[in-house]
Amino acid sequence: VSSASDLARAGFAEQTDVVNLLSNAYNIYGDTLGEVSSVTDKFVKAQDLGKFTIGEMATEMSEAMAIGKTYGVNLDQVLASYVKLTKSGYSAAESTNKISAMFEELGDTTSDIGEVFEKVSGQSFKAFIEAGGTVEQALQMIQDGAKLSDEALLQLFSSSEAGQAALALLNEEAGNFNEILKEIGNSSGATQKAIDMLN
Repeated sequence: VSSASDLARAGFAEQTDVVNLLSNAYNIYGDTLGEVSSVTDKFVKAQDLGKFTIGEMATEMSEAMAIGKTYGVNLDQVLASYVKLTKSGYSAAESTNKISAMFEELGDTTSDIGEVFEKVSGQSFKAFIEAGGTVEQALQMIQDGAKLSDEALLQLFSSSEAGQAALALLNEEAGNFNEILKEIGNSSGATQKAIDMLN
């Protein structure tokens, strides 16, 4: 409960929302998430890096986490995706729709984008992610391997929302995905730091 209280304070959110966010994350990812304090630090760091709040995460993230988990995408990569999309101008709700659609299409080996990824990488998106690859690396491999312009990459997705998520992740102006991922992974103490700033 104290971790939830700390996250609520650091994220200017209602405690019930925070409890829902944490319980959803643990229901989806299970014990692979580790200590609750580590997870709260990741949420706070993502809030600091992106343009969304802990409260918005609580109401918006479950779908993207669940679909991401289906294809091996861990919480850190889901959070980094939200950072990139919100910094690209999309709301948390829009980001959820776009990220979820992108994960679905990349993970579907019968989709156009899924087939292209298998062709350029020699494996499915899920196998690539489970072997330690990132979503952004997968998209870069597709674009480079198939020598696609941004417009051609967008057209490979059957959903414009999925394509917009892909382009946002590749957009370096919204930050480097791997650097954001590293910051989220090294976020220990972020919750306490945010609380200290409030005192």
